[in-house]
Amino acid sequence: MKKKISIVIPVYNEKGNLPVLAGSLQKMITAVPEYDFEVVFVDDGSSDNSLECLEKLIKQYPFFSIVSLTKNVGSHIACHAGLEYADGDYFAVIAADMQDPPDVIPAMLKKFSEGVKIVWGVRKSRADTISVRFFSRIYYQLMKNYVFDNMPEKGADIFIIDRDARNLILRLDEKDISIFGLLLWSGYSQVFYEYDKQRRAYGESKWTYSKKIKLFVDSFVSFSYLPIRMISAIGIITSFLTVVFALYTLIEWYYTSNAPQGYTTMMLVISGISSIQLLILGVLGEYLWRAFEHIKKRPLYLSKTILRGEKSFSPAKDPIA
Repeated sequence: MKKKISIVIPVYNEKGNLPVLAGSLQKMITAVPEYDFEVVFVDDGSSDNSLECLEKLIKQYPFFSIVSLTKNVGSHIACHAGLEYADGDYFAVIAADMQDPPDVIPAMLKKFSEGVKIVWGVRKSRADTISVRFFSRIYYQLMKNYVFDNMPEKGADIFIIDRDARNLILRLDEKDISIFGLLLWSGYSQVFYEYDKQRRAYGESKWTYSKKIKLFVDSFVSFSYLPIRMISAIGIITSFLTVVFALYTLIEWYYTSNAPQGYTTMMLVISGISSIQLLILGVLGEYLWRAFEHIKKRPLYLSKTILRGEKSFSPAKDPIA
């Protein structure tokens, strides 16, 4: 019996890339007859005509399915939705911008013969601007040094996982989801497959700097105690400096009978300590907000439309609790 591969693709304002992507998927699937495939597109609240384009494509490609979300919730939650509705033996997650070509999937699937649960598509090279490559390198280096020592140094945008890893993601009840972080945290066996990341053919990247910063903060707060340790260290250092300054003031008063006149110095010290206090409150607020989000028990997403192609199957009924 053939293994079934579910390809999950989050879509946000990618109408120009979808027809090309569909053709590339068809070509790849035809070239790998030893597998059955389904493709689950997750429309992440697109404001262009991406959903209408997908509705047309599903009539042409019967192995396509569409899950349309009521609003934009981010690519990681969209991927979570796609994994929930997919029904395969293995699950591939790729982007819709054609920078990660679908034809790398067959080569990545062969890696599962090594008995692993996760295969990462690791960038060998990338056709991006210098600034994008620079900030990307800093992000992944920080993540590797302080959060996940098993993270690929150059980063990864695509992956294929088996059913156990997929069920783990669905079982974990988290709100600020980083699927990459959850997979790295799991400790499951993994291998890497290198490929060349392509230049975007149509449109502009929706992966804005604000989204990148949010992912960075979510990853550190969700998977590392480093921020708490840092503010503890800052508290110890500032307390030590305060004691030193107090001793200096007492000694100066004892020998000169005059308190120091350093108004400017005092104002700088007060401003500095106040800034540190606000920083500490901000870090604690990040943790408290995530705890509050978890307590509210709201669903990660709401779907408004689910369309299945003729060759698509119903969601898997595996127990994930």
